[in-house]
Amino acid sequence: MVRVAVVGLGGEGKTLLSLKLAELLGAVPVEAKEVCELHYFIRAPRVLIKTVESFYPAVVKDKCLRCNLCAAACPDKAMLRDEEGYPSSVPDLCSSCTSCFWACPHGALERRSKVVAKIYKVGKALQLEGKFLKGLLKDLDSLAGSSWVLDAERPEYALFADAALVVSRDPKRRARALQLANFLEKNGTRAVVVNPEEQGAEEVLDFLNHL
Repeated sequence: MVRVAVVGLGGEGKTLLSLKLAELLGAVPVEAKEVCELHYFIRAPRVLIKTVESFYPAVVKDKCLRCNLCAAACPDKAMLRDEEGYPSSVPDLCSSCTSCFWACPHGALERRSKVVAKIYKVGKALQLEGKFLKGLLKDLDSLAGSSWVLDAERPEYALFADAALVVSRDPKRRARALQLANFLEKNGTRAVVVNPEEQGAEEVLDFLNHL
């Protein structure tokens, strides 16, 4: 059973490192990003296997008194005012938390569906593409099996793994990478900072073998 996350900013070499590490461990490569790129590195067709839907609020103007309580309650800042002063949701910003529904005293909001994520199969690899992926990552074992290597840019996604490699090859970003590794350690995920230009997949296996 292997659950490893490879995290860091774009352009740091995460994708190639995660692919090589997955090969050495016999694990499934998984990419979780807003815009995935793994298929550019694997010679296999990219096949959409599932879309994941959620919802966003839509205003019923006949009921809305333009009190703006829904917008004030939104933690995502996803409710704006239109030219008539009515609140209007921005679906791409909305995390479907329902705070606005609870805040509205007039029942002036209704749910509208939206696609929040797409799951692709690329050879043996999986791509989870979208802005809000935490729900999918909670069930990653059911999607990818109990052994996977996750390539992600959002550091909080590493909290679903047992161990994390924080990738940083730019010395100017080293301090930030160390802070992220400390954050993950404090929240239960073993973490180490690696530089792909100095440490390949074989070298980082030593860290994983000592967990």
